[in-house]
Amino acid sequence: MTGIPPIPHYAIMEEGKVDANFLLNRFNIIVFEYPKSSKYKDLCNWLHNFNQSVTSKRILPMTFGVSFATPKKKLDITSDTSDLIIVRGALPGLQPEECAGISCGRGYGPKPIPGYDGGKYLAANHIDQNDFKWVSDHVLARFRQGSKCSPYYGIVARSENPSAMDKQDLRIFPRCCDAFLTEAEKQEYRVARLMIVAGGPSSPYPPLHAAIQTIRGIRDWYRSHPLSKVRVVLHLVDPNIWFNISSGRLNLVELLQCDDFQIVTLIANPDGTTSRHYRIVSKTDTLISIADSLAVPIEGWAAELLPPPTHMWEHILLNDAAAQLPLLDLGTVPGSTLRFYAHSTRIDRPTLQGSGPD
Repeated sequence: MTGIPPIPHYAIMEEGKVDANFLLNRFNIIVFEYPKSSKYKDLCNWLHNFNQSVTSKRILPMTFGVSFATPKKKLDITSDTSDLIIVRGALPGLQPEECAGISCGRGYGPKPIPGYDGGKYLAANHIDQNDFKWVSDHVLARFRQGSKCSPYYGIVARSENPSAMDKQDLRIFPRCCDAFLTEAEKQEYRVARLMIVAGGPSSPYPPLHAAIQTIRGIRDWYRSHPLSKVRVVLHLVDPNIWFNISSGRLNLVELLQCDDFQIVTLIANPDGTTSRHYRIVSKTDTLISIADSLAVPIEGWAAELLPPPTHMWEHILLNDAAAQLPLLDLGTVPGSTLRFYAHSTRIDRPTLQGSGPD
């Protein structure tokens, strides 16, 4: 246990079913009790009012701005221009000196830009998808409009591994960001807009992890280009990602400033019980170092990463050479879960077949 969670949770229960004070004091869960005699009338009214509240107009942050060069002192001379702006919403029409990078799915063959139609994610633009030159991995392709080169770039976060059924790979996102921002600076754009639409139902990882890797990629690029004048605007269209940022569940400053991050470790004990721990790991940590700190045996034990960065990600025996690779190279991100277990007790999960857009 790590103590009472700082963010309250809520539950609706029939009166007398649970100890409301216990849940509040021990788990920060606020219980709303409806009387037994109401025959769910109060419950239906509550749900109706709740639906009206979340669908009506309300206060909601729309942007977050971050500067990578804010001095610790003399804040009065700090520039009011953010290096990175994270926006809730789709791409607007581009202004002069702006370019845009758009994630594009590519499985068994070329696929259109993710989305139900061109207007869903491109607020004021129409791009001729037939003019797009498809590429693999993090190499960038650029849309063409006649003889001119459009400021729109297609980004394909896919592995070139020929044996992969589906080539989505969470570890490629930072390289995508590096390639796109380097090209934007080379072409002397002042604003680079990024819209990552990834982590769909067919992906091995959730959209939030794709966003985390994108933000880390932007951070790493600024570290290697401290004098760059390119400003980055990251457009988020997935409401779940935005909720995690606006609620503080995903701490942007911590993510951008710290190389260390928190993961969950699960130890499936031979007696059938499971031990759960929260760990802060660094970029030098490996499966071996984590297992050693948790007193997990090496011989006969293995680990799996949840959710996996690719469909082809397999468990790793702790006595294999791969167990000595940095966790970042394995695809670990903030919030990942490492599950250790005796190899003979492993229960295989069905492999997801097929392919879909990012």
